[in-house]
Amino acid sequence: MAQKGYFALLFVLGVVVCALSPAMVLAQTTKTKPHKQYSVGVLVGRISGLTVKMKFLDVEERFHSSSPSVDVNLTTNFDDNFLWSAHILRERYLQESPLKLFIGPGLTAGVDGQKAFWGVSGTIGFLFTKGPYEVFLQGMPRLFLMPDMDGRIEAATGIRISI
Repeated sequence: MAQKGYFALLFVLGVVVCALSPAMVLAQTTKTKPHKQYSVGVLVGRISGLTVKMKFLDVEERFHSSSPSVDVNLTTNFDDNFLWSAHILRERYLQESPLKLFIGPGLTAGVDGQKAFWGVSGTIGFLFTKGPYEVFLQGMPRLFLMPDMDGRIEAATGIRISI
């Protein structure tokens, strides 16, 4: 029963971190109302699911080559494993190309059978943008801190569409 309490606390903490981090990033801009672009899609890998991304376009306009964004993934293996992860991404265009490199730290939490777990994670990968579509390939190293120290590296590919 105590594990459920930890999982709930970590979930709330993850949501708060994801909600506050973009505000801190945008505190340095001169615009009063940030312009955001949302995209939703699916990702497929060892575990598959839904992905949502929020991109801050006004910061990209200011720095021209780099843009911050937040991605949140809800995934499952369609059996007994459910995973939530959120990352604060830095995206950088490769010269004269629609291809971007992205990297960022994050948090992860989930349930494997009857056991809840949580930890830190990261993501690194490439995404190709064409119109409202993003096609991406990413690697995600994860270090689970509770209930047991464990790590794994996962990979996924997916597609998102801007809404």
